[in-house]
Amino acid sequence: MNTKILVMGLCVVAVARAASAQPVRDSHSEANSPARGSQATAVSSEGFEDDWKRPNGPLGNGWNSAHEDHPNWWDPLEIRKAAPVNTNPDKGPIVQPDNAAGRTAAYRDFGPAYADNFTIGTWWNGKHHAVGFPIACINLDNPDWGLAFCYEPQIAGGVFVLWAMGRQPHQIRVVKAASGPKHTDGTRMFLEMRVNGGSMTCLADGQEVLASPIPAELAGSTVHGFGLDVNPVPGRPPNVEVISGPFVIAPLKP
Repeated sequence: MNTKILVMGLCVVAVARAASAQPVRDSHSEANSPARGSQATAVSSEGFEDDWKRPNGPLGNGWNSAHEDHPNWWDPLEIRKAAPVNTNPDKGPIVQPDNAAGRTAAYRDFGPAYADNFTIGTWWNGKHHAVGFPIACINLDNPDWGLAFCYEPQIAGGVFVLWAMGRQPHQIRVVKAASGPKHTDGTRMFLEMRVNGGSMTCLADGQEVLASPIPAELAGSTVHGFGLDVNPVPGRPPNVEVISGPFVIAPLKP
């Protein structure tokens, strides 16, 4: 998704507008961030974690692959070597109505406790050849589909972007973009989204990068998940590791 010229232009404009704002260190990030513990198999008041340490095959653990809903809009997502990967990337043109073009995602309904006041995040392996991200506030029937937060190393020299993922690939759009901490290729990074009161704050390794209102059609959703995009990888090979466990979602602490 990060090679579309039009979207790149939008990102550059957004970055220029945000360049004067320095990222803010969140003094409460450690207290509010989910624990990096063992995998949980059910949602509870203490949160949900998935380290994906299961045999190769379907995601399991209650996850729904977006590919199963619309195979032309999303590529298949399965477990390989304890990581969710795109097993058969579409090699067609990007940002077209019926070409997944390397993007894939999974989601589950976490219940009423996760309509607001929660944090969600996952580890990106930090390799600049592909992007991985948490996805919050998914509305399966809305053109925006859900909100994803990631680092785009190939845009404007490296920029953090809050995307509306788009139900169909051509519906992807930039919600907000901002400069943030510099990132070194190959350095793991925890990407986190905090949802509270109809707004979202996005953090990288606990450092606040950007904040944005949540589109009204997505606000209050209890469906959340994660995704990855291998479009930038030359040839789009299968089974490229992009994100690693644990995926975490938990209530925000006071």
